[in-house]
Amino acid sequence: MIAARAALAALLTFVAYLSVAPPGDTPESGFALAEALSLLLFGDAAFADKIGHFSAYAALGAVAVPARLWRARAVFAPLALGFYGIVLEGFQMGLPARDADFFDGLANVAGAVVGFYGSSVALTVWRRRTLRR
Repeated sequence: MIAARAALAALLTFVAYLSVAPPGDTPESGFALAEALSLLLFGDAAFADKIGHFSAYAALGAVAVPARLWRARAVFAPLALGFYGIVLEGFQMGLPARDADFFDGLANVAGAVVGFYGSSVALTVWRRRTLRR
């Protein structure tokens, strides 16, 4: 659980950095993968940015499950992570080299929800399978 919390903190920091850094300062290798996925899924590389947003927040949502910060209210975690994404997106309005985009915020929220609940289901299935052995 401590390792998962450390990973969540590191991912939160990394996502914040990617959200506020000037466009030339961010790693391009992940964007190439997002472009390839965009071409594969939609036949157009124009959606690569949305795939990147979705993927980053899906990773946050997935890591939030083993971190177990929101044990009592499972609905709070994806909402909090989605809100984090919306706040960071809104923060970009004040930055000279960045632009806020409603659909980026939507992709952030969708990724957090899918990552959190997908990880929850996967962890539940894994626990049930290991208990049967």
